[in-house]
Amino acid sequence: EQARSLELLERVTAAAPNFAPAWAELAMRRVVCLRRFDRDRFPGLTAAAAAAAAETALRLDPGLGLPYQALSYLKPFAAYAEREALHRRALTAAPHNPEVLNLAGQFLAEVGRLAEALALACQAAELDPLYWPAAQWRAGLLGALGRHDEARALWDKALADWPEVEALAAEAIADAANAGDWARLDRLIDTSRRHGHVNARFMAFAAAQQGRRDPRPEMLQAHRERIAVRF
Repeated sequence: EQARSLELLERVTAAAPNFAPAWAELAMRRVVCLRRFDRDRFPGLTAAAAAAAAETALRLDPGLGLPYQALSYLKPFAAYAEREALHRRALTAAPHNPEVLNLAGQFLAEVGRLAEALALACQAAELDPLYWPAAQWRAGLLGALGRHDEARALWDKALADWPEVEALAAEAIADAANAGDWARLDRLIDTSRRHGHVNARFMAFAAAQQGRRDPRPEMLQAHRERIAVRF
């Protein structure tokens, strides 16, 4: 899926080289592929190519926010001040863009500023009720803040609105495990199966969440090891 998205964006920018939003999305897609996936899957893709796409987008339209965020993800993880400065520039340029708000919130959550991240997620969800990543992030942050009753209601709505989105199903299951609500977790897994989320990776994730109900130290250690391998 990532490779296909990257290919399509490369084709769009080649066909419409002055279309700034396509360059911005290409920059972010290149960054995502570099940061989250094995480099062997994307031979020839470099950080310089991602930066060049972001800079092209900004040259064509300085009012875009996403290119600044693509550049922020190219910074070293611990370069917090530089990364935040780029997210702030993105928010200044595009304060009403749900994707920009969501990405800025993710940075804030990384550095422990969950309440600020939640405020941005709420803004994003209100600006575009059809943008499911904002709904996902808002519910997830509420759970992280221990506000499980509020999170549960939002997960239920999100799953009803977007039953086909596997990422929502997975995070709702994890939230139920975090809350220790095992009956709900089992129901969510059953519902996910009915919606066709039965691939090996998803089922392994669901089984790992089910395993968290066993408090024995060896089971908790096994869960930690699975997380370490995943990340």
